[in-house]
Amino acid sequence: DALAKYLLEQYGIFQILALRSCVTIGILFFIGSIQKNFVSSIKTSRLKSQILRGVFGLCAVFLFFLSLKKIPLADATALFFVSTFFLIILSRIVLGEQVQLFKWVAVVVGFLGMILIVQPSREINFYSILPILAAFFYALMMIATRFLSDTEGNLTLLLYQSATTLIISSLFLPFFWIEIGSNILLFILIG
Repeated sequence: DALAKYLLEQYGIFQILALRSCVTIGILFFIGSIQKNFVSSIKTSRLKSQILRGVFGLCAVFLFFLSLKKIPLADATALFFVSTFFLIILSRIVLGEQVQLFKWVAVVVGFLGMILIVQPSREINFYSILPILAAFFYALMMIATRFLSDTEGNLTLLLYQSATTLIISSLFLPFFWIEIGSNILLFILIG
């Protein structure tokens, strides 16, 4: 996240997302080249669900990166951790899972512990809603992951996530592209 914040000072969010996705896809295909049946293992019969999951993930990262442009990293990180609350609530609503008291206690204790460690500022402004919205979309993506994981493998999930992000982000690149120059290694690292 610190690397993303640094890059966001110089580059647009869509450019970072597109290049990050390119790196991820490149790594996946490298891994796939040494696996048997890679092409058949990444096929999906649930393309619409994969794309929807990809859009949820794109929204989560886009909103979180946008928050990094406007608020301190510690604040964005602390606010993003409400994703665990969203995940528990959505697990109950969407997946029909029973949420036991000890899960709620664990989430609250974990959240409070994270607040103590991260020590966010007490400044709340309009931009503070961005990491909370990011957390909501992240929770939606995780619910979609659980929904898809009974038939889709990890490589398939990651590939379609990255491909969705790359395709959508690339639509904006002609308007926001900035020459990368010597920061190419940083873009590889953020992938």
